[in-house]
Amino acid sequence: MLSGFVIAAFMGKVDLSSFEGIRVLTLPRLMPFKPELDWSSVIAVTLLYVVSVTDTIGDTAAVAKVAFHREATDKEMRGSIVADGLTSSLSGVFGCPPLDSFGQNVGLIALTHVANRRAIAAGACILVAAGFVPAIGAFFASVPASVLGGCTIMMFGSIMMSGIRMIADEGFSQRNLTIAGVSLALGIGFTQVDGFFTYMPAMIQTLFGGNSVALVFLTAFVLNILLPGRVKSATKSAN
Repeated sequence: MLSGFVIAAFMGKVDLSSFEGIRVLTLPRLMPFKPELDWSSVIAVTLLYVVSVTDTIGDTAAVAKVAFHREATDKEMRGSIVADGLTSSLSGVFGCPPLDSFGQNVGLIALTHVANRRAIAAGACILVAAGFVPAIGAFFASVPASVLGGCTIMMFGSIMMSGIRMIADEGFSQRNLTIAGVSLALGIGFTQVDGFFTYMPAMIQTLFGGNSVALVFLTAFVLNILLPGRVKSATKSAN
């Protein structure tokens, strides 16, 4: 990314306007809004947390698979979910929306095979520092999209392959293929159609409009309940 940034700078593709009038330090505002109870928002955020938990479970399982070549333990799953909930609650105090586990990190770990806690903690410290030092955020905002895109091609490819590997571990039975295929088709297809959720209730728009993960999760969850019992594939049975 650094090499691409330097090349882009020589080509005049770097926009440094975000540095104009920037402060040296900034402090986050505590409770920057007037608290009020809105039940529709409460229900919507609760459902979003359910989707977030599903995403966190998937990311935790993928990290354990690509980094340690094993299944994630129940303790690790619980720790990930609790950490996700605590950080999301803390972000709400500062006026931010619920946080979500960063699936891109699975791709980074798959590429680098670095899952050391100190390395991850160092990255977290940089992110915290970016919240107090606007120049850090301005620098990353100035990185051209083409440079970021070039850096993330392999990373997102690794994420996709990690997901396929997890599906393969469950076996390619007709049941599993149906759940995966229909979920992906509906989740990705519906969210890519402009205006599909326009005339639906505001809560549905909040949950599913442009959020393919939520719709994929809901479809897979329902199909897993409705379809007949799980049948092991021949490949998995042989293993």
